[in-house]
Amino acid sequence: MLTFEDGEWHPTIIDDKLYLSSLSFDEDANIAIPQTWGKDQEQKYIELFQRGSKALYFARCRDDNETWVPLLEKALAKAHGGYDALRGGQTGEAIEDLTGGVTTEIYTTNILSKEKFWKNELRKMGQEFMFDASDPVYREWQGWDETNLWTSRVRKQRRKGIVQRHAYAVLDTYEGYGERLVKVRNPWGQEEWAGAWSDGSSQWTPTWLGRLDHKFGDDGIFWMSYKDLLNQYKHINRTRIFDESWYTSQKWASVQVPFSTVDYQQTKFTIDVPGDTETVIVLSQLDSRYFQGLEGKYDYRLQFRISKSDNEDDYIARSKPNYELDRSTNVELYLKQGTYTVLIKVEALDYGRVGPEEVIKANLPHRKEKVTTIGRLYDLAHQKGQPGTEEVEDAVVEEKADTEEGTQTEDAAEVVAVPAAAPSPVTINIGTTPGEEADSDTDEDDEAKEPWNATCVVGLRVYSKQPELGVKVIWPPKPKQAETIKTPAQDRDAITKAPQEEVEKKATQVEDARQNNEIRKEKQEEDAGEDAWQDAGENATEDAGENKEREVESEDEDVESDE
Repeated sequence: MLTFEDGEWHPTIIDDKLYLSSLSFDEDANIAIPQTWGKDQEQKYIELFQRGSKALYFARCRDDNETWVPLLEKALAKAHGGYDALRGGQTGEAIEDLTGGVTTEIYTTNILSKEKFWKNELRKMGQEFMFDASDPVYREWQGWDETNLWTSRVRKQRRKGIVQRHAYAVLDTYEGYGERLVKVRNPWGQEEWAGAWSDGSSQWTPTWLGRLDHKFGDDGIFWMSYKDLLNQYKHINRTRIFDESWYTSQKWASVQVPFSTVDYQQTKFTIDVPGDTETVIVLSQLDSRYFQGLEGKYDYRLQFRISKSDNEDDYIARSKPNYELDRSTNVELYLKQGTYTVLIKVEALDYGRVGPEEVIKANLPHRKEKVTTIGRLYDLAHQKGQPGTEEVEDAVVEEKADTEEGTQTEDAAEVVAVPAAAPSPVTINIGTTPGEEADSDTDEDDEAKEPWNATCVVGLRVYSKQPELGVKVIWPPKPKQAETIKTPAQDRDAITKAPQEEVEKKATQVEDARQNNEIRKEKQEEDAGEDAWQDAGENATEDAGENKEREVESEDEDVESDE
C-alpha cells in the first residue's frame, strides 16, 4: 500500500494478521464452556469469538466476510508507527495521506454564495473533490460537560441525532424535482439523522426511494437537504483530488521560529512559472504522527503570502489561518508567466508538552526498539530541511555576485556561502535583557527563564498544469564580519593550540611582572639601607661631640672643687 507522507509516496508492506477482541481458547478462562459443545469446544469457540468482522478489535467492515478496512487501517498504523498514532485528528488529513490530495477547511458560516458552493463544489463530488462534515464544540463558550449524560442526551435530541465532535462522510448529492439532497454516512454504522428526509420521514415516497436507490435501516447512511447540511454542520473539509494532468514541484527548509512572529521569515521561496496555469500552493509542516512523542514542546501555525518577485510589498494572495487543520494551509489561484516570491510566517505555541528528552528517558529502558524506530523516522523527516547541493551552489553564486557589486573598490572579507538549513538553536532567557548574563544559580529554579528553542521544518508544494514549473528556497545571507576584523581560517589543531598559547603567554607576562617587582623591591631596600647608615653616622658624630663637651664640663667642675 502507498501512503502520502510529507509530499512523497511511500510503500508499506503488511501481513493479514489482525487483532482480535477475544483471547485464544487456551488463554481465555472467563468464558464458561457449555457442556453441549462436546468434544469440539475449541473449534466452536473459534467460530463464535474469532471469526468474521465482529471479532476484530479495531476497525471492521460492515460485511462480515470483508477485511479491506482493517487491512487499510493496519497499513496506516504501520506507516505512522503504531495504532495509537491514529487516535483522533482531522478526516481531511487522513484523506490526504490516502489520496495525495489537498484539504481546505470551510466553515459554513463563512460561505458567501451557497449557490456557487453547491454548483462549483459539492456537485463535483467524486470528480474533483471529496468532503466530510462535522460539528465541533468550542469549550471556551459552550461549556461542554462530558460527564453530564442528561445534557448530552438533550443536545443530541435537539440536534436530531447529529453527534457533535464527530466526522461524517459526504457520499453523494442529488438535484432534481425542486430538491437539493446530500447523502451522508456515519462511520459508526448507526445513529442517523432524524430530521427531514431521514429514514421513515414523510418526505419519502416509493418514487423517491427508487430515484435515490435508498433503503431504510440503521446502517449509518441517510439523506438530508442541502439547507439542513449547512445548518447542522459548522465545519466542512474539502479535499481536492489531482489526476494525471497535474504536476508537482516542492522544496523544504528548516527555519528558526522567533519569539515574536510579527514579521515574516527571512527564509523564503520563489516560484518560476514558465506559462500561465492554475495552481494550488500548499505550505505544510512535517506530519508529527510519524514520530509521535518526539515532536517537541511546540505546535506551529503556518501562514504565507505570494507576490511578484519585483514587488514583494504588494502581495497577490495570502493564506487564511486555519482553526482545525494545523498541518498545512493552501491557496488556489491562477498565475501568469513570471517569477513569484512566497513569504512565510510561522508561529510557535507552547502548550506545556513534555520534551523529547523526557520521552526518550522514560521509554528507552523498556521500549528501546520502539524508540529507535521512531527516532529514525524523526531523523529521516527532518533531513528534508537540509539544503541540496544545487541550492548551496546557487547561494554561493548569489552571495559572490552581491559582494562583487557592493565592494568593487574595497577589500571585502570572505563570505561564507550558506547558513545551515537547520540553524543551531538560539537560546533566549526570558526575563534577561540583551547583553546581560542570567544568574546560573537561579535559572535552574526559575521556570520563567526556560530557553525559547523552536525550529520548524516547512515545505512549499505547488500543483500546476506546467511540468517545468520550479520552486526554490532563498536562504537568508549569513551576517558578514566587519572589515576591520579579519579572522584567519583555523584548522582543528590550531583551534586546540590557541588556548594553550594564550595561557603560556599570560604566564610569561605574570613571571616578568613578578621579577620586575622583586628587582624594584631590592633596589628600594638598598636605598633604604644607605640612608640608614648615613643617618647612623651623623648621629654617632653628634653623640661623640656631646660626650666630649660633658667630659670638659666634668673636668672643670673637679678643678673648682679642688680649689
